Amino acid sequence: MIEQVKCHEADLVASNNLGAFYCYVNKRLKRKSSIGPLKAPTGQLCFNDLQKASLLNSHFTSVGTVDNGILPVCSDASVNLEPLCNTAFTPDNILKSHLLYVKLKHILCLPLSILYQQLVCWCCTIYLENSNNCSSI
Repeated sequence: MIEQVKCHEADLVASNNLGAFYCYVNKRLKRKSSIGPLKAPTGQLCFNDLQKASLLNSHFTSVGTVDNGILPVCSDASVNLEPLCNTAFTPDNILKSHLLYVKLKHILCLPLSILYQQLVCWCCTIYLENSNNCSSI
C-alpha cells in the first residue's frame, strides 16, 4: 500500500501537472473526522470512530438527567402584542406578516390547536347532520 502511494506520488511529480499536484496535496491535507482522539477512562486513546462514539455516548448518559415528563413553563416577555389589536387579518396581511407568526409560534400553538379542533368538530357535526337528513329522504 505504501509503495503504491509512493509510486502514485512519483508519477504525479513526473507528469509535471501542477493542478493535479495541488489537488492531490489538498486531498491529503483534509481531515475526514473533526473529532480527534479521545482518552477513555482507562487512559487508552481512542482513534476509531465507533470507539469515540461509544465513549461520548457513555459520557453523556452518565451526566444527563432523566426526563420527568414535566414541561417547563416558557414565557417570552419581550413579545409586544399591542400591534395585534389594530391588525386586520386578511389573507394578504397574513402572508405579509409571516415573521410575526414565526416569532409568536409558541404562544399561538395552543389557541390555534383548540380553534382547529373545534372547527373540525363543528364541520363534522354539520356533515353528519346533513348526511342523516339526506338518508331519510
